[in-house]
Amino acid sequence: MVLLADIGVPMISLILPAAWFLLIPVIFVEALIGIRVAKIPFRRSLAVATTSNIFSTLLGVPLAWLAMVLVEGLYFGEAKGLDSLWAKIYAVTVQSPWLIPYEKDLVWMVPIAGVVLAIPLCLMSIVSEYFITKLMLPELPSTLKWQWMWKANVASYLFLIVAILAMPVVAPMVDWICIFSKPVSEFLIELVMKIT
Repeated sequence: MVLLADIGVPMISLILPAAWFLLIPVIFVEALIGIRVAKIPFRRSLAVATTSNIFSTLLGVPLAWLAMVLVEGLYFGEAKGLDSLWAKIYAVTVQSPWLIPYEKDLVWMVPIAGVVLAIPLCLMSIVSEYFITKLMLPELPSTLKWQWMWKANVASYLFLIVAILAMPVVAPMVDWICIFSKPVSEFLIELVMKIT
């Protein structure tokens, strides 16, 4: 995770490693859900789940996070402190894409912000993966595509939430995953720094 003492915690540095780490199990689970919901063969379901998840992990998650960071920076970037319950809630919800550096409180703030961020990222994944599914399976009724994407992504993001909450424990054992996510995270962080 990237922690920059004066500028806070860009949560993409936590989300992307977890998303990459879970990509293969997520693809498999979403393919199994596709078989059950869409009643299609495993190979076809696996192809759709693979393509849609690679798309949402490579493009969707970073772009969604970037959009949330820009909104946060424009409208909610001011540090308001953590003196009340409402201030704490504000700091881990509205400011969850890029946490303000309340260094003593980051131990509890980072996991909660990660869980909060999973909600809009899940919605983005549902929509983006629906469109990939629509392209790959035009004959499948839209209601089945939406049902598949909702069930698959809710299951996937529950895995992601567990991974985010477990990250402090398992991160030292899976540092290799940062080989894939660190360059993307650093690029996004630098992009935000240039824009703002």
